[in-house]
Amino acid sequence: MVWPKPLRTNVIYKIVPAIMYHTIRNVLYMAMTEFTRLSEPLDWVFMREKRSQIAFLFGVDDHWGPLQMLEEVSD
Repeated sequence: MVWPKPLRTNVIYKIVPAIMYHTIRNVLYMAMTEFTRLSEPLDWVFMREKRSQIAFLFGVDDHWGPLQMLEEVSD
């Protein structure tokens, strides 16, 4: 679908600020809650139920996913 240029411009000027507002709001919320939520114990029951939908990456120099956690998650 190709919209006429005046309509495209009008739509862009209305949609972009709305998207930016929600994106910035979500980024700030994630930054605010990241460390408090990450320090909570993991919900192993939930993780076992969603096992086929979750992927983990671990690395030697990765402080967020150290190799020691691989053993804990694998159990």
